Amino acid sequence: MGRYCGYIAVASSLASRDVNICLIPEVHFQLEGPDGVYETIMERCKVKGHCLVVIAEGAEDGLV
Repeated sequence: MGRYCGYIAVASSLASRDVNICLIPEVHFQLEGPDGVYETIMERCKVKGHCLVVIAEGAEDGLV
């Protein structure tokens, strides 16, 4: 379907309205650090008790 096209993951995440984080290859992100994905997941879990993450194929290419 396209290894570097995150539009399917984004469209399904928006349609479900349950997804908290969507990682796609078009947007660069950090896993660790003050603005990292790990910290965001942990903070969400502390506040709400859960965190639903959608990871598109090829999203590891978005790592900084």
